[in-house]
Amino acid sequence: MEAAYCITVVAGLQNTRRTNSGRSIEQELSFEEKIARLAKYQLLQAENELLKKVDLLERQILKKK
Repeated sequence: MEAAYCITVVAGLQNTRRTNSGRSIEQELSFEEKIARLAKYQLLQAENELLKKVDLLERQILKKK
């Protein structure tokens, strides 16, 4: 009984923040995956810039009223 208790207590006190962080393990991406991620990133950037411009125009219109 004591040996089993010591093993489970020691396992329970181990720091698992590095091993169970929730992040996936870094892996090397293929060329196609890199291109797909870059295209998605550029699309999101363009969408963000468009939304910023729309917001700016809406603010200008509201100021004029």
